[in-house]
Amino acid sequence: MPYCPSCGAKNKDGARFCEACGAPLAVAAAPSPPAAPAQTPAAAGSFGSAKNLITVAACIYAFTVPLAAFAGPIGFLTALIAITVVLLLAYEPLRKGNVASAKTGVLIGAGLAVLYTLIDFVMGSPIAAVLNLIAGGALVAAYMQLK
Repeated sequence: MPYCPSCGAKNKDGARFCEACGAPLAVAAAPSPPAAPAQTPAAAGSFGSAKNLITVAACIYAFTVPLAAFAGPIGFLTALIAITVVLLLAYEPLRKGNVASAKTGVLIGAGLAVLYTLIDFVMGSPIAAVLNLIAGGALVAAYMQLK
């Protein structure tokens, strides 16, 4: 119920004038529709959001772990290290809103992807090497989204 700004009298909802003194009452503005959420640098981009790209890289690494295990314990450990780095140094800071730390984690993950691609080729696991290269590409795209 609106109160009159002149005399303080209580008035009925929807009243345009005070019932006691006749002064005009402030009419409540109609609620405006909610504004579309603005895209942040982490959410904008043509390849998808950085968070999604980091998730894709982590999923590729998760798939690479058993493949790299066929190449031996080194391939298995490299894949485990890669997924751990991506999740802890890139995904988790981005989830918490720390874009600067996420960018650093994404760069470290992309560098490891290149290194592990070479290791997997040398160890005789070309499929794991190609998957590492794809994961590295996803991380580079994520980095570009975070700029």
